[in-house]
Amino acid sequence: MKKIRLNSAPNPQGKAAMPVLNKLQQTGKNIALFEGDANTLARAYLFSTLVLSAEFNFEPRPGQTYYLYWKTDQWRLSLIAPEDDPSARMGRFFAACHLGEQWIWHLEVMDHAPHKEALAAFNRFYMDLREFLSQHPSLDEQLPWYAAHLPFYRRMATRALALRLRQATQHTPLSLPSNLTL
Repeated sequence: MKKIRLNSAPNPQGKAAMPVLNKLQQTGKNIALFEGDANTLARAYLFSTLVLSAEFNFEPRPGQTYYLYWKTDQWRLSLIAPEDDPSARMGRFFAACHLGEQWIWHLEVMDHAPHKEALAAFNRFYMDLREFLSQHPSLDEQLPWYAAHLPFYRRMATRALALRLRQATQHTPLSLPSNLTL
């Protein structure tokens, strides 16, 4: 039987790493000063954290509309609009989402109220996040700089959010209000 010799450096030029490094670099580009008050910053953090906690395996792009659903104890981000999912395969629709140029997610609750299950899940998420922030006064230490358990695109988006929030909280402290209207 012939022995197969494995190359210990199968990619000596590191070409496969270039797309990853380019994505990492893009997340930090063009981060402008955050415009808005503390409440606007808190909403941006809450909504971005909510969307990034959702399951998705595609590259989100600024300007595209996405849809946030609640299904079986999990948030899901999808390209499928609720009107294109009459059997509710995606779950209980919560809101339309838009990724801004500054890597901040914006939520838009449609004309109808979110389903009560999705709204209850959002309220739990909100209260848990408020509790977390109250127990961790140094937000910078808690920002998601690298989350190994996340798929690639969610990891890149969380890094971009961390960069954005670090920049924004230098000028405006972050705290979530006790109640929030969508």
